[in-house]
Amino acid sequence: MILMRLPCYNHYFPQMQCKKSDIIGTYCGLRVLPESEGGAFAANRETILRCDNEKQPTYIAIYGGKLTTYRRESARVVKLIGKTMPPPHLADTRKIPLTRSD
Repeated sequence: MILMRLPCYNHYFPQMQCKKSDIIGTYCGLRVLPESEGGAFAANRETILRCDNEKQPTYIAIYGGKLTTYRRESARVVKLIGKTMPPPHLADTRKIPLTRSD
């Protein structure tokens, strides 16, 4: 399958031509659809987020979804992740010297 994509890649990136021997690994992402009556074509396409702890999640699983909703779903995941991170620290660059004095 990857060999079929090499001509396409080489077409759009002529300055960085790639051949089969340059490829050291491949990855394939899967969209897991929740189980439903009627098989995959009848499955609900809404995104389902499951985490181990709603207040401070350390694991988040994503099921279903649509390619066209990735931004909205990414924002939901970031919001969940934000619960486990410390508050942001804002730096005031006016107090940082541009040159060293020593």
